[in-house]
Amino acid sequence: MQKVLLLPKMSTKNSFFISRLVVFNEIFASLGNGENICFMWHKAIRGRSAAADVTSGYNIMKNLSSKVSKLTFWVNNCSAQNKNWTLYLFIICFVNSEWGPNEITFKYFEPGHSFMAADTVHGRISSQMKKHA
Repeated sequence: MQKVLLLPKMSTKNSFFISRLVVFNEIFASLGNGENICFMWHKAIRGRSAAADVTSGYNIMKNLSSKVSKLTFWVNNCSAQNKNWTLYLFIICFVNSEWGPNEITFKYFEPGHSFMAADTVHGRISSQMKKHA
């Protein structure tokens, strides 16, 4: 998940007494030349929680499940996002559903500061926000 985005982007002088919207951005980056998918929501819709991450994953998987029988996710070692019971229970239910894929695999990068395809997307979003602020 990308760091918290505060919107709108303004100079400090103009926004000193204005509350900004806290926005979360979950990226599903495709390996190779596939399409990257961003799920954005603000704090009032749902916060930053395991359930919020599962909801984003569900939206991805329900669109892919009829097309593929196996899904592989490369994820970081963030326990709050990618190693929790909410996610595991969801995956079990999804695989055992009639319309779900037969197999879902999570592959974890080495602990520490690993670089993922989603980091490139985060960087592009951040640079565009700075450019247009």
